[in-house]
Amino acid sequence: KSTRYALVRCVAPLRMESYPPIFPLIDKAKRDPEYAERFKGHGRRFMDFAPLLLVSEASAAALSELCGSTYPISSFRGNVVVGGTQPWEEETWVEVALSDARANEVARDGDTKDVKYRMTARGKGVSTAEAKDATMAAGAPTSGPAAKVVLRTVKACPRCTVPCRAEVTGEFIFKNHKLKLWHVLKSAFPRKFSDPEWGTWSGAFFGIYCGGANLDEKQLVTINVGDELRVLSTRPWDAHLSSTPRRGRTAALLLIAAVVLLIAIGAAFVMGRT
Repeated sequence: KSTRYALVRCVAPLRMESYPPIFPLIDKAKRDPEYAERFKGHGRRFMDFAPLLLVSEASAAALSELCGSTYPISSFRGNVVVGGTQPWEEETWVEVALSDARANEVARDGDTKDVKYRMTARGKGVSTAEAKDATMAAGAPTSGPAAKVVLRTVKACPRCTVPCRAEVTGEFIFKNHKLKLWHVLKSAFPRKFSDPEWGTWSGAFFGIYCGGANLDEKQLVTINVGDELRVLSTRPWDAHLSSTPRRGRTAALLLIAAVVLLIAIGAAFVMGRT
């Protein structure tokens, strides 16, 4: 029996380069070559913004500690889940390489000595079989001893209120504090709540949007549970804020300038009278 989604599946994916500039991030990608590379070659059908949403088990565990209760990582709807990292480390990644764990196990030449992390099954309540295959278009050939795809970060993901609900039932995870996720993350990381590059899309960060850096739509790479991830390059998560003064700091500087100006005017007035 056909479903209402049948026609959607037949439609070509929406290209990220063709996004209308509804967010400052998109507008920046049309003017800044470095940002343009983040969007280049990526397409999506059912995703909110980018082909892949990578989430970290370590960050979910750290969030659970902040909340005082286990927070299910499945509610964040990531289609790539990484284990073995430090909390929030994924927000600093620029490019990462995924390699076939089975091929690496056969290798004996030390090529995997710098491999740090592994792909994991997608959280409590999701079987390994369900999480096993996340297939994406990529430019790495599927033959060879260690098929690899390089992922490039697009941007950390601002979360709406949906992750505040259980994935299966739709009920709020914390019934007595429905938006506890938002409040906890905003309190712990205030600079990650309202990012200028997202503009009106305000939300607490959790997870990172990614796409294939070596993308080729005609080739496919399958990401499996247990595959290994190697970090190729990083940058501070707030590097884009270095040229964007914080609102509080700007207000404080304006206040100081006003006080100094008033003092100068007062001193000049007193000197004039004397």
